[in-house]
Amino acid sequence: MVNMDNIKIIVTSDIHGNIFDHQYSDNKKINSGISKIATMLNKERTKNTVLIDNGDLIQGSPLTLFHDLEYKNTVSPMSTCLNLLQYDFYNLGNHDFNFGKDTLFNHINTVNAQLLTTNVLFENNYLSKDYQIKVFDNGIKIAFIGAVTNFVEKWEKVENLEGFKINDAFESMKKSCDYIKANNLADYIVGVYHGGFETDLVNHNLTESDTGENQGSKMCREIDNLDILLTGHQHRSIATTYCNTVVTQTACNASEVAIIEINPCTKKIECKLVKMDYETDVQFLNNFNDIESKLQEFLDVTLGSCSNIDLSVKNEFDARLNKHPLVSFLNQVIIDYAKVDLSSVSLFDKATGFNADITMRDLVSTYVYPNTVVIKEINKKYLMLYLEKCASYFSVKNDKIVISDEFIYPKLQNYNYDMVDGIEYTINASNPKGQKIVDLTYQGKPIDDDKVFTLALSNYRATAISGFEFFNDCKTIIDTQKDMVELLQEYILLHKQIIVEHHDNIKVIK
Repeated sequence: MVNMDNIKIIVTSDIHGNIFDHQYSDNKKINSGISKIATMLNKERTKNTVLIDNGDLIQGSPLTLFHDLEYKNTVSPMSTCLNLLQYDFYNLGNHDFNFGKDTLFNHINTVNAQLLTTNVLFENNYLSKDYQIKVFDNGIKIAFIGAVTNFVEKWEKVENLEGFKINDAFESMKKSCDYIKANNLADYIVGVYHGGFETDLVNHNLTESDTGENQGSKMCREIDNLDILLTGHQHRSIATTYCNTVVTQTACNASEVAIIEINPCTKKIECKLVKMDYETDVQFLNNFNDIESKLQEFLDVTLGSCSNIDLSVKNEFDARLNKHPLVSFLNQVIIDYAKVDLSSVSLFDKATGFNADITMRDLVSTYVYPNTVVIKEINKKYLMLYLEKCASYFSVKNDKIVISDEFIYPKLQNYNYDMVDGIEYTINASNPKGQKIVDLTYQGKPIDDDKVFTLALSNYRATAISGFEFFNDCKTIIDTQKDMVELLQEYILLHKQIIVEHHDNIKVIK
């Protein structure tokens, strides 16, 4: 008997190494983790289900960092997850390159699911086929095409990309889609894209600079035969139709999944997001208890201490509004290492700061991205452009200083507000964009137009995207390739008793 039940596509994306149902800063239980997805699959899966992961899987949590540090040559816990849950297909995300070529290929070679990433070559060979086709019992054929944002080449360490070439995601998607349609190879075409949307999905206006990092809107508009586009990268919650294409995207850290259903009789396609408020699959977790136990011991090792100032973060917004001592300390470490005039850092979402006795748990819970330090040469003109871009983070509503709308929609971008040490400046949040810096001095004196500084910033910021394109005009002195967590660990271990020189050098007024 032909199975005419709905075809169901279940998609995970941007899991970032989150297996367990707790956060590592304090081990508090949360409604996320692939162990909850395991429970959800037991309820949602049918014979007509396709399970796909859309990348950024093997990096992003203390667990995967610890695995890379201590067990690099063994199978990644995240690869094991895909195998245990019997994924059908998977894509690569930009962060899957972060641990280097060996770790990436260890992942690719140990996962049973079929790889979809069609736009990546290694030593002139494509990592996967142009497309994969699945034929269901009812005769329906669905083609799956995968691609990762080509901005991997802008962000990733040079040594991690040796031998790789990443083609334009849109061109790769369109080429495969056109071929499938021209040869009548499938009834439906599904794009699996580790990238997001560059426009508002209602009014079509650009929501970011059209750099090519995110090409989801362009794919929907210009690829006529794309029935479904599964996106990621931006960590947004999306389930809708755009330009006649059904589109989805999920929040990060295995906190939700997208489910798309195709009715084989009516040919209607519907999509929804499902939050992970499920019970945890304890039996599934038993596969990872050994490495988790060793990780917890690793996280609680004391590296050093700080008694002259409180480095714990109680309120994230206040820590940005009134520059927190933690920011001063992060910049202090960078300046000591890089021997530069100026240093800048962001305070990331859910950053915990450090306890009096500083542990690895504090470090990995505060600096969550694998950023490295880049040193740029910058004059007053570009320094002002930089500060104005950062200052646009603040605006005033109802006589209160708040986060500007452009840093909230289409997604929260706290990571794009940098705080610079080595200078003194005032931000007037009430002023128009581009006119918010009302005072700028260096060592208490106005800065001459021809003054040139050395500035240390993250490799992500140095890529000059998201409104920071002016950094393309600033000379790169050195890309240190030094990871921030490693840098912090080395500094604390060397000094043991940390003395923080807090500079209250940034004033935000209204």
